[in-house]
Amino acid sequence: MEFLTSSEAERYCSKRLQQDICEEELKEIIKITKIHNIQWVEAEANMRLGDKYFYKYNYTEVVKCYFKVVDYYEKFSKNEKISLLYNLIGACKYAELMYEEALVYFDKANIYALKGKQALLNLYEGTSNTNQIEELFISIIELLKDKNPQELKKTYLEIAEFYIKQGKLDKANKYMDLSHNI
Repeated sequence: MEFLTSSEAERYCSKRLQQDICEEELKEIIKITKIHNIQWVEAEANMRLGDKYFYKYNYTEVVKCYFKVVDYYEKFSKNEKISLLYNLIGACKYAELMYEEALVYFDKANIYALKGKQALLNLYEGTSNTNQIEELFISIIELLKDKNPQELKKTYLEIAEFYIKQGKLDKANKYMDLSHNI
């Protein structure tokens, strides 16, 4: 299919991705997006193609597709999406009985999830919405609990520092104590 402009190609491809399409159509969309350098649509098409392969148990192809999406998301520091992809890649490796490799990708997923949470925390520090920040603290603690004691200790100290800045010394003391007990 020929397009006069990249905008036409982008509209066509993004509209096609909203429909239920087969593998061959996804591959065609990926070709078009490569020609017209429409990276976000290419990433979405690779994600959808990887999902189709996943449900057909073709894990080698799944991993290839998902790595292309990871490459795209790394350019924009989409850490939580990268975390999800590494979890999926880990699941593929696990299904292929490649347990050590699966663990590597599960660890990477945890690292990117933590980076995503830390980025959100940095964003929220400038706001007065302490409820959102406290929810974020809880999710970070859950992520680290029983997995990475040193990082958990550091997180407790960061939470304590946040509460000191807020003037909530009782909560700050609580997290200081938790940090010292590790």
